[in-house]
Amino acid sequence: QQTGEAIKPMEPGRIMCRFYLRFETMKLICEAPANLSMYNLLVTLSQAKEFDFRIRKGEKKLLNGLNHAGRIKHLLLKPDSKKMAKLPAIKDKWHKVFLLANAALSPGRIELDASLRGELSVILHVGPRIAQAAARYFRHTGAFAATAQAQQLATCLRQHMWHNSVRQVEQLRNVGRVIGERLRGAGYDTVAAVAAADP
Repeated sequence: QQTGEAIKPMEPGRIMCRFYLRFETMKLICEAPANLSMYNLLVTLSQAKEFDFRIRKGEKKLLNGLNHAGRIKHLLLKPDSKKMAKLPAIKDKWHKVFLLANAALSPGRIELDASLRGELSVILHVGPRIAQAAARYFRHTGAFAATAQAQQLATCLRQHMWHNSVRQVEQLRNVGRVIGERLRGAGYDTVAAVAAADP
């Protein structure tokens, strides 16, 4: 952007530098529609160039097994499917990122090998930064619904759970899966319920 004799960066360039995004990732965010759903936002994030993970031999069976209702919140769908049909088998590298991120935010346990755990750790570390950058860009363009979705996804990735998860008590300090399960078994399944409990 040139103003008079001075050359200043445009807002997408500022956001890209502020959040250390790759150019191709920023392009994906800029090309995203203003009425972005959480599913489409997850697709956009999964295609980020920061996640250049290949699908190794033997991983497809586990990843395809994750793409079932009840295991993850957002199923990977066939592109341009009018009936919202589930994708029968993963093909692209971003499918792997989509399913791993989804599984990490879902309440069920998944057994992963060391390489998948390492890649999931990268997704949970870098993902919030990309989602936060998307929220900043959408706010700049006036796409407030997409801003709220991106902000919510950034928070979910930081907390490692969906905002309405049954595991939300595990956000509390020193509360892991075991204590969380015991609290839920005693009827304290939300942070508000724990706060209102008689000490």
